[in-house]
Amino acid sequence: MKAGVYVSPGKLGVKEVPDPVLERGEVLIRVRAAGICGSDMNTYRDLSRFRGVADRVLGHELAGDIVAVGEGVEDRQVGQRVGIEPLMGCSRCDRCLTGDYHLCPELKHIGFAWSGGFAELSKAPAEKAYPLPDNVSYEAAAILDCLACGVHAIHRLDIGVPDSVVVLGGGAIGLSVLSCAKWAGARFAALSDPLSDAREIADKAGADLTIDPGQDDPVGRVMDATGGKGADVVVEAVGGRAPTFEQGMQMVKRGGRLGYQGFFSEPQAVDTRKLLTSEITIVPIFSYARWGTATEYQIALDGVSQGRLIADAMVTHRFPLEEIDDAFKAAADKDTSRAVKVIVNP
Repeated sequence: MKAGVYVSPGKLGVKEVPDPVLERGEVLIRVRAAGICGSDMNTYRDLSRFRGVADRVLGHELAGDIVAVGEGVEDRQVGQRVGIEPLMGCSRCDRCLTGDYHLCPELKHIGFAWSGGFAELSKAPAEKAYPLPDNVSYEAAAILDCLACGVHAIHRLDIGVPDSVVVLGGGAIGLSVLSCAKWAGARFAALSDPLSDAREIADKAGADLTIDPGQDDPVGRVMDATGGKGADVVVEAVGGRAPTFEQGMQMVKRGGRLGYQGFFSEPQAVDTRKLLTSEITIVPIFSYARWGTATEYQIALDGVSQGRLIADAMVTHRFPLEEIDDAFKAAADKDTSRAVKVIVNP
């Protein structure tokens, strides 16, 4: 099969690689859409990470058609359209047994431990292949991984009707959090991002306020919008070297919650005195798993199918597999490309 692989740091190419070999309990997928994630970009830029993935097929945000089923698979059929949940725990540890498989010490991902979606074919455990309703496109299904992270943020932060919510960062994760917050009933939701395209998508998701941090002071705008009290919930979704954690601390109200999903390049300084005297709760938000009787991936799929969560609107750029290097360049330089979510269509 043809696949997009890393050939050197900052460079991808298309080459012939062996087809995935099905084992018991697995399904083979003809990939129709695969999203480029921030974790893919970190590997793309980082030489130390690159050494571990050279010639490997990445891509953990994927959807497609089942073209073969392995031995023992009875509840999935050839021809089904499916979205793939890429997280695979050990199924034995206490974290897996309580539903928190995203915290499994042996956690693996399709697209890292296994050959991923930047290829004509991929495979997955049958239970990780979610049948898609007819009204959910392949591209929308490729964004379910991001939306499931948004669902997890809502659960971790207990966001609901009384809350004012501010999201810092308008990438796919930040927009997913915003969309999920509105679905959860947040009375006020705002997004801060310098990219006008991201702010326009936030408007489509129901944002009450969008802020361009290059033109306005996000803290001042949030304080004005909340009558000087600050937001009930602030979600940081940028990471890297951005000043957004400190911004979040400044705009969250006394007794509020500050969640963070961004991976920061350096440790963040925290004013522990303010944290103590204002009783601000800091909540780390990592990936997603199960919530109650359902997986958060399934909850996200239901939200898209019901028209309650945005998905297709986040896709701004599409590339065929043969142009995967251009796809990654667009995702890497958003100031030039104006990309929010880049999809590869093998």
